[in-house]
Parts: sequence; C-alpha cells; structure tokens
Amino acid sequence: GGLDPVGIDRDPRGQLDAVFAIAGRHGCEIDIHLHDLGEMGAITIEMMAERTAALGLKGKATVSHGFCLGDVDEKRLEGLIGLLLENDIAIATCGAGHYPIPPILKLRAAGVRMSAGSDGVRDAWGPLNNGDMLERAYQLAWHGDTRDDPGIETMLELATQGGAQAMGATDYGLDVGNRADLVLVAGETAAEAVCYHPPREMVMTGGRIVVENGVSLLEPI
Repeated sequence: GGLDPVGIDRDPRGQLDAVFAIAGRHGCEIDIHLHDLGEMGAITIEMMAERTAALGLKGKATVSHGFCLGDVDEKRLEGLIGLLLENDIAIATCGAGHYPIPPILKLRAAGVRMSAGSDGVRDAWGPLNNGDMLERAYQLAWHGDTRDDPGIETMLELATQGGAQAMGATDYGLDVGNRADLVLVAGETAAEAVCYHPPREMVMTGGRIVVENGVSLLEPI
C-alpha cells in the first residue's frame, strides 16, 4: 500500500510505479490511503486506474478514504466513477467527520464496490474509534445526511457485507453453511438497529456464544 502519492511523497509517479510493480510481480492486492482533496486526489485515482489496467490488476486495488470523491464537481465525479467501475477499484471509508466523504449512495447505485472501517481502534491516531461497526454505520448515515431506511441499510451493508468482501471472506453472512459469526440487537428493522445502535444482546463467534445479555462470557486474559 501507499499514502498520498502527491500530498506526502510529492512523487505520485514514483510511488505508484513502485507499489504497482510489486503487486504485479507477486499478485498482491493494493490499498492506497488517499486523503488528498480535489484534483490532487482525482489525478491519483486516474493514475491508479492506468496502472491497474496496464498490469492486469483489475479488482485488486482499493482507495481508502478517497475524500476527493466528495470534493469534486458532478462532471468530474462521473468520470472518476467510470474509471472505478472499468477497473473494479474499490473504495473504503470510515466517514471521517472533518473531511468530505465519498458520496456513498451515488457510488453504490453506480455499482462501485465499497466497504467501511473504523480506521483504528482507540489508538493515539484515533482515540474515539471503538471498532463498533453498527455505530460506524450510524456515523456514515449521519455524515451523509441519510434519512430513509434503504439509505441507512446501505450504510449497514458497507459495514458488514462490504467489509467481508474487502477482506475476501467467502463464508460470511446469514446463509446455511457459513461461519456462525453473528450478533443480536433489539430492533424491528435493520435501519432501526443502526439508528439506535444498542448494546449487543448476544454475540456469537464460530458458533460459540461469547456475549450474552451484554455480559462477556470470555475468561480474562
């Protein structure tokens, strides 16, 4: 992966050539953390798309954050969406509160692969991040001014199915034969669960109940 080829390295060609060359040799996936706004970020996405196509890495590149997608005009955005789709470049977002975030509903409606994460868990970089993906779905909905059930459910999809897809999990979800990792929360609908993001009543991992009635059943380390 790499970080802000323009804003940090001041050498987008050099950084991206190096990262994509390594990925091309070893068949690795690529994740570029892109905080650069406006044209700086947009040009970086264009350069990523060029290298993705040239090296046959379609479906193996991800742009994390991608604030520029929320900081360009509609015409520029449409062009970038076309490049993301053509090269199957995914977008990962944490919905950072002080930056423009990618227009999630527009990107998902177009078919762009997306996922959500917490960008760390209570470390010196982000002490407010707690790893609660239900709460993260709420934050995405709030930041995106999402007010209806379908839109809120899309934010939950990013935090669940989208994240599993980004990590290559093939046995995720509530289907027969999948790994029994799940949580139970009080709520009549998925959107309501996001809006209230209540404590988990039960948490199961690998078929084993590890939290019940909000109390951990795990032995202290």
